[in-house]
Amino acid sequence: MKGFPVAERVFPGARASCPLQHTGGPSAHLRAGRPRSRERPFRIDALPGDRLERTFTAKRSEPRPRPGIGEILGLALALVLAGPATLAGEPPLVAAAASLRHVFPALSRAWTDAGGARPEVSFGSSGNLYRQIAQGAPFDLFLSADEEQARKLVAAGATDGEGIVYGLGRLALLVPRHSRLALDPTLADLARALDDGRLRRLAIANPAHAPYGRAAREALVRTALWPRLGDRLLLAENAAQAVQFALARAADGGIVPWSLVLSERVSRDARHALLDPGMHGPITHRMVLLERAGTQARALFRFLAGPQARDIFERFGFGAPRAHGPFPLRSVSLAPRWRSRERGHLTRLNTRVGLRPT
Repeated sequence: MKGFPVAERVFPGARASCPLQHTGGPSAHLRAGRPRSRERPFRIDALPGDRLERTFTAKRSEPRPRPGIGEILGLALALVLAGPATLAGEPPLVAAAASLRHVFPALSRAWTDAGGARPEVSFGSSGNLYRQIAQGAPFDLFLSADEEQARKLVAAGATDGEGIVYGLGRLALLVPRHSRLALDPTLADLARALDDGRLRRLAIANPAHAPYGRAAREALVRTALWPRLGDRLLLAENAAQAVQFALARAADGGIVPWSLVLSERVSRDARHALLDPGMHGPITHRMVLLERAGTQARALFRFLAGPQARDIFERFGFGAPRAHGPFPLRSVSLAPRWRSRERGHLTRLNTRVGLRPT
């Protein structure tokens, strides 16, 4: 039996190369006149900060005797009896925008206090998370800070319904204690700081894939600062990293999500001022349930759309969403729903590329 590359578990956020890129193969060995290896190495592309548990290459094994009919029936009966009780408690796999990094622990506590399984969350820019889901990353729920990215998944048929708007984002000017910038929400002091040398670097999330970065760019364009900043802009991978740049003295300030500057640590080390929402377009956060979601993920979706979660979102700086009508889900039943245990992990790294529901 031929071996295949496997990983015991790929944490959400890691990307498997699809199709697998073998660094060597049977034909390559034969052409070189070398004996064919019994192992087939493989590669995994991981994003910065991702974690990957032990990986290995499976070897060919000796033929094993086929199980008897009694063994097969016994195994099937065990799975039928144990399956619902086990699968119903599988933790939801959540892809969440980096602007939710401070609010999600509070949401998770409220959810587990209500009896839900603690979700496993991967944070990142909405654009990068969308690409991971498009490449087959096994998430159940996508909380995007960019409504467009969520709607692209809806259009591709990768979601269960259109989802809902769960919050509206706001921008803030973050000025660390070490900075000489004035706390000016109109951004007029940034122009003066460019002239007198007080502004060396300004941190924002990368507008190419981060919605808060695009909103920051819009505010800088409207104040005629964008062309003047040039190489003084420090582009972060996501909004949370932009805050880190400012606090770590890599920048003199930043235009970042308001939700990330309300934490005790950031408030201790920096000051902030809310920007007028008219300086940029709306930052609409949309949540979608992905097609592969199980019972716990569907229940979590309902919880995050409910009044208790909405109060938590507002406490952490997210505006209340507009009326969105009934939840456009095909099914939100809390009854056990059958699905393969392997779908929660990339047990075999042969994930298909594309947006076809699993």
